[in-house]
Amino acid sequence: MEKQRDLRVEKTYLALTNTFTQMLAEMPFEKIRVAELCERAMVRRATFYLHFEDKYAFLYFYLHQFQTRFEQEAERLSDIEDTVEYLLAFNREMLSFFSAHIPMLQRSMESQAMPMMIDMLTGLLTAGVKKRLKQDEERGMVLPAPAEVLAAFYTGGLVQTVRDWISDPERKSEEALLRDLGVLLRQFYW
Repeated sequence: MEKQRDLRVEKTYLALTNTFTQMLAEMPFEKIRVAELCERAMVRRATFYLHFEDKYAFLYFYLHQFQTRFEQEAERLSDIEDTVEYLLAFNREMLSFFSAHIPMLQRSMESQAMPMMIDMLTGLLTAGVKKRLKQDEERGMVLPAPAEVLAAFYTGGLVQTVRDWISDPERKSEEALLRDLGVLLRQFYW
């Protein structure tokens, strides 16, 4: 039997998440206070604390939502047989999301919580790329290094490239960055 959804809880999470995104565009995570988050989201503090121990628990929930979104996107794209095209399609979706949230991401880079966010994103991306490379191996492709090493190498470079792109006030367009990534993938792809 399907688990019953509580629309009140979903509305609360949505209000908190949307407000948190706005606040992250305005200030670093450390300056966000639960009281202000709740006031702006029109959620009672007691309700917040019913669901989350503190703002760090909420940050984990918030980041987990993005992780789930990226995992769903990776699954949606899994029918693309060519791994380079798959990675480019995933990168396109990821850059589109990041592009829509540039102020939030720029402000987040000032935060002490940024290393945790980067680790979570890198771990998620590495797991997805590793899974895809393992599928390539199962289809008979010979990789020049273990899938774990290749996945970590690719995602580490990708995450740093995206960080630099977000930080650059004269950043190139998403399409230009995707073209560059495509050239690298096609040259580098094992």
